[in-house]
Amino acid sequence: IADMDRDGVAMQVLSPIPVTFCYSASSAGTTELASAQNAFFARIVRQHPTRFAALGAVALQDPDLAVDQLRECMSQPGFLGVEIGTQVAGCELGDERFDRFFAVAAELNALVLMHPSDQDLLPRITHGGIGFGAGMPTETGMAAALLIASGALLRRPGVRLCLAHGG
Repeated sequence: IADMDRDGVAMQVLSPIPVTFCYSASSAGTTELASAQNAFFARIVRQHPTRFAALGAVALQDPDLAVDQLRECMSQPGFLGVEIGTQVAGCELGDERFDRFFAVAAELNALVLMHPSDQDLLPRITHGGIGFGAGMPTETGMAAALLIASGALLRRPGVRLCLAHGG
């Protein structure tokens, strides 16, 4: 808070570190990690409700479980939505298996921040040395283009998406 005051930041939104998405892991393990992160964010927001809000974590490799986690997050004071990766273990977000998750996000007016995971990018960005400066916006742009091309945005009216790194 002292750093925020010094830098003139009135409020900060806490969110998961993308390397903790862990979509290739078991949903049980990812759920445990997401629950720990969400509990930590909830504690910070409760302690400083005028200074912090939060975006929660969900185990999106199990969309039904992710819906339950989304509902739990949105029942907590100060939670604005969730942060998810731009893909889930190689599966694009436009896949119909995620439609219910996004429908519930729209129903709850939850913000869904899409952020590339470093683990998804590393094989691409280390080859040729293009680095995160090109890798993150490119991955975000590809995810957005695939959402549009798949018709997912038409199937998911009312969902509030924020695209990290250029969107």
